[in-house]
Amino acid sequence: MEMTALQVTTYRVEHGSGFSMPCITLANRRAGGENPRMLKWIFQRHLEIILMNRTDGGSSGAIWSKG
Repeated sequence: MEMTALQVTTYRVEHGSGFSMPCITLANRRAGGENPRMLKWIFQRHLEIILMNRTDGGSSGAIWSKG
């Protein structure tokens, strides 16, 4: 069975006014074999909204940025 290389799913987070968050699923082709493991990714901006209640549109930035 052939796997789709990229899938986009939208999740609805019901907290406060709520928002929709895309979740991208990619096949981990480094794993090899016939059934590669699927990895799920979300954007940093959406993760910060959930974890730090950050709704100002700002971001902590990349981990390698100089502050």
